[in-house]
Amino acid sequence: MEEVNASSHKTSSIERWFQYGKEGAAALAPVIDKGLRRIQKYFNFPNIVYAFALVVTIVAGPCVLVAGLLILSRWGK
Repeated sequence: MEEVNASSHKTSSIERWFQYGKEGAAALAPVIDKGLRRIQKYFNFPNIVYAFALVVTIVAGPCVLVAGLLILSRWGK
C-alpha cells in the first residue's frame, strides 16, 4: 500500500484563492485595526465594537438599499 504524504497534496484552484484571501486578511488586519481605533477615538466610543458596527452599517446600508431597489424595480414589470 502506498503512503500519502501531506506535502504532496495538490491544492485546487479554489483552495488557492482561499489561501490568498487568508493572507490578504492577515496583511490588512493591522491597517483595519488602526482605522477602527481612529474611528473609536474620533467618536469617543467606549469599545472598538461600536466603531466596527458603524463601519458595517455605513458599508452594508447602501448595498442593501441598492439590492432592494433592484429587486423592487423588477417586480413592477
